[in-house]
Amino acid sequence: MKNFLVKTLPLLIFLQVILAPASVSAAVIAKYGYRVVQSYPHSTEIFTQGLEFHEGALYESAGKRGQSMVLIRRLESVTPIKSVPLENHLFGEGITVLNQRLYQLTWQAQLGFIYDASSLALTREFRIRGEGWGIANNGRQLIMSNGSNKLFVLDPTTFNVVNVIEVNHHDSPVNNLNELEWVDGVIYANIWRLDRIVIGPAGHANAACVRRSWAYYT
Repeated sequence: MKNFLVKTLPLLIFLQVILAPASVSAAVIAKYGYRVVQSYPHSTEIFTQGLEFHEGALYESAGKRGQSMVLIRRLESVTPIKSVPLENHLFGEGITVLNQRLYQLTWQAQLGFIYDASSLALTREFRIRGEGWGIANNGRQLIMSNGSNKLFVLDPTTFNVVNVIEVNHHDSPVNNLNELEWVDGVIYANIWRLDRIVIGPAGHANAACVRRSWAYYT
């Protein structure tokens, strides 16, 4: 899946979506643009797999075996304040912060980690089924992608799947859903290797509801 280093700089953090819809009809999947409102520096040596801005700090998960880590840094600086390396056989993936816990996925090891969000002290490991790609949260539950068109809503304590959201475009599955973000009840998901983001309301397990509601950002 993620076997090459993409060196794209600078890090474009703040994007303003133009005319984002509250809902999209079944007949038309809308396309919307965006504009960059601010850019910040980013290291060319880190293969970023997860990124989250939380309480004034930027949390980042780096991938590639032998180079994977989780780190905290200031938005304006590429120098980490704290970092924790993963074992050499692990490939770091998505991260999210929920209740002062930092959750980090790995790609193919079916393993995840929970850190204290302030100190990056490892507090727990957990198991996942299949591959881990992106992760976000809705304030109560975790939302995980695995490279398919499905998003899995997880209990943050037991990691049981409590809901599955299928993402389709004109009755065809939108596969390779990767990095996830949750903003005001809406999930943003980028598609691996495409300059495209799909968005849609969360909480729909019924694919027909998702097909009526998801939109493309390009």
